[in-house]
Amino acid sequence: MAARISPIGGDIMELIKAAGAAAALFALLLAAACQSAPVDDAADPVDTAEAAPPVEPDGPVENAPDETGEAAPVACAPEIIRTVSVIDRGDVRVWRSGPAVGFTSHMFVNADGAPDAYRPDGSGLSFTCDGLVAFESGRCVFPSGNPDWQPRCNAAYARALAADWDGEHVCVFGFEMAGGRRVGTATVGGRPLIQGADDPRPGNYVSATAMRVKDAPPQTQRRYVDSRRIPFFVLPGALRTQIGASVGARGSVGIVARAQSGRTVSAVAADLGPSWQLGEGSIALHRAVGSDPMIVRDGVERAKRNILDDVTYVVFPDVTVEGVVDADAFGGAIDAAAQNAFAAWGGAEKLNACVVAASR
Repeated sequence: MAARISPIGGDIMELIKAAGAAAALFALLLAAACQSAPVDDAADPVDTAEAAPPVEPDGPVENAPDETGEAAPVACAPEIIRTVSVIDRGDVRVWRSGPAVGFTSHMFVNADGAPDAYRPDGSGLSFTCDGLVAFESGRCVFPSGNPDWQPRCNAAYARALAADWDGEHVCVFGFEMAGGRRVGTATVGGRPLIQGADDPRPGNYVSATAMRVKDAPPQTQRRYVDSRRIPFFVLPGALRTQIGASVGARGSVGIVARAQSGRTVSAVAADLGPSWQLGEGSIALHRAVGSDPMIVRDGVERAKRNILDDVTYVVFPDVTVEGVVDADAFGGAIDAAAQNAFAAWGGAEKLNACVVAASR
C-alpha cells in the first residue's frame, strides 16, 4: 500500500522556491493543515442551571484568540536532546516535543530488506560494502574516521569469499548470517544465508532489517521489511535507545516531510544504522516523497540516488505497529497509526513551529 501523500497547491510551491528551508516547510505543512484539519461543529452540552460563571485566566493561554478573534499560532518549545555530526551534512539537531522526536537531514537510500539488495557477485541494488565492512584487529572499520574504509572492505570481502567464509574477515549488518558472533550491531564470522526456492530471489543473500515480519518463517527473505514496498526510515542505535523507539518485533511510526516536493508521508522505523548516517529511507519512502532512487551504473540497476535537500523526520516512539507479510495491510497500519499520532500531537502547524524553533 502506498503511503499517504499530502499534495501542495501552486501558490505554496512558489513560496517553497523562494523561501528558506524552515519557511518552505511552514508553507507545505500549513497547506496540508488547511486541507485536512477536522472541524468540530458541535459544542459540549452544558447544564445552564448549574454552570459556574467563567473564570478569568491568571496569564496568557496558549493558542487563545487574539483581539481579532482568531486563534494564536501554535507554539512549540522543543528540547534539543542530541546534536549529531552527519557525513555530507554537518551537525543535525535532534529535538523532542511531548511525544514526538524530530530532526531535519537529508535522505540516503537504504535498500535493505529488498530481495535483490545483495548478491554474492556484488550486482545487487546495494554495493556489497553497503552491507558490511572490514573486521581488523578486533574492530569493525566503518567509514567514519577511516577515509580508506572502502578498499579495505573490498579486500576483506574478497578474503571471505576465498576462504569460503571460514574465519572472521568482515562485519556484516546488511544480510543475515548463520552462526558468527555479535560485535555491536554487526555479525562477525558465520556464513550468509542464501534465498531458497520459496524466496523472491533464489541465490541472493537474505537481506535483513532490524524489524522483523511476525508471520513469516525465520531465515527467509519474507522475514524482513521490503525496502521496495514499505516506507521506512532508519534510526541510529544510540538514538533509538535514547528516545525509547521500537525497531524489532514492532516499529515506531512517524511522519516524513520534504519541502521541495511538497509531500508529507507516513513511515515506520524498520532498521538501525550508524549515528553518522542520520537520515536514511527505504526505496518506497524515497518514491513517496517524490524521488526515484534507482539508477543504472555499469549496466547494473542500483538504489543510489539520494535526496540531498531538507527532509524532516518526526518519530512517535510510543506508537508502534507489527510487521506483517501482506504489504498492503502493513502499509495501511503504518498510515493509520502515524496519521492519528500526528493529528493528536498537533499536526502540520505544530511541526512547523517545532522546526522553526529548533533551527534557531
